[in-house]
Amino acid sequence: MFAVDLKRFEDSFMKVTVRFFPSLRAITNTDELKVELPEGASINELIDELSRRFGRKFLEALYISDLGVTSPYTSVIIDGKTVILSKSKNYKLKNNSVVSFLAPIGGG
Repeated sequence: MFAVDLKRFEDSFMKVTVRFFPSLRAITNTDELKVELPEGASINELIDELSRRFGRKFLEALYISDLGVTSPYTSVIIDGKTVILSKSKNYKLKNNSVVSFLAPIGGG
């Protein structure tokens, strides 16, 4: 019988709470979920995971295309700090981070 150090495997992943505000709730059908990511994952890796779960409409709601973030106003709130995605796609998340996605608001 082999002894496996399960703690070592648990430490290589982190849990992130993701919150969605109104326009994104229509796509995700939830206002909050927990996502498990590799330790040290970036906001970009979280977005990749969410796009796998919710599809292209999720990316389009955030103004993200194959070219990247197409709106300079697309932002998220990470642990209470506003982060502009076009400038911070490699922003590192931490275990138990809370990420709130806000769809960009237009106006005139």
